[in-house]
Amino acid sequence: MQENQIMRLVTAPQIEQHLKDVGKAVSKRIEELNLENQIVTDETIKALKDTRALLNKEAEEFERQRKAIKAAILLPYEEFEAIFKAEIMSIYKNADEILKNKISENEMKRKQEKKNTLVAYFKGVCQSYNIDWLKFEDLKIEIGLSVTEKKYKEQINEFLEKVSSDIKLIESEEFAPEIMTDYKTTLSASTSISKIRERKAKEKFEQERLLHARTDKRKEQLHKISLVYHDFTNSYNSVKDENIMISLAEIESLNNDEWTKKFIELEIAVKALEKPLESPTVEDTMSAEKEVKQEKKPQLFKAKFEILGTYEELTALQTYLKEKNLNYKRL
Repeated sequence: MQENQIMRLVTAPQIEQHLKDVGKAVSKRIEELNLENQIVTDETIKALKDTRALLNKEAEEFERQRKAIKAAILLPYEEFEAIFKAEIMSIYKNADEILKNKISENEMKRKQEKKNTLVAYFKGVCQSYNIDWLKFEDLKIEIGLSVTEKKYKEQINEFLEKVSSDIKLIESEEFAPEIMTDYKTTLSASTSISKIRERKAKEKFEQERLLHARTDKRKEQLHKISLVYHDFTNSYNSVKDENIMISLAEIESLNNDEWTKKFIELEIAVKALEKPLESPTVEDTMSAEKEVKQEKKPQLFKAKFEILGTYEELTALQTYLKEKNLNYKRL
């Protein structure tokens, strides 16, 4: 026995058995039964079932004896194993757990100290880049004792340099505030820029669609009260009185309340043209004189067009515009 050996097997288990002889006898019996060539009929089926039951009973008896031997062999080992675990391994496991916890506590303390140093460094670099919304956790790095602080600081510098570059790129974008808001969650400039651009394009398309739909609806309302479009002035005018009019710009820009009020005014003016003429009353005369005195400032319209003509014709047109004191500019 070795000097440090505290346990050994004194005697190996010995099993008395005649399995080979019994096996030969069983094989001979089954061979004589000629099972492969047995024909199953209504007359022979009961005999075959009885034969099967007898063979199974013999096999179960052999299996019972095997299990009894195994249990008898294992019993002393199981008793030995229980004593071994209780008296030896439990003591080692307890000692190992104590040492494991102490080592773990020390490693956690050292990791925390390293993290505190890196967090302070991270905040300092953030201040130098004028970035106050980033968190150390955004780095997504696992602090370990095998990696040096220098290596971690290099990662911090690379990360913040990238963020700074991303911010400069975002600030040059049309929708910088919204992109920046999204970037603070993704930390991917390309992803945030693409996302907001796509969203803004969809919003613009929808706004234009709604504006066109609203404008078309308003044009239909104007057609119903006999207002027609004049392309030269970009306005809708009454076919009976061109002074009853509204510009295309107003149709497109007025909010719903303003449009309702304006349309009612136009509708009343158009209906007034259809009423028979009546002798003016004193009140009507005074009101008309008051309106004349007020002299409403005429509404101005903008028309854009290109004219093809001779030098003399264009010069004559320019002279006419100046004589009429019309405001114009070259395209």
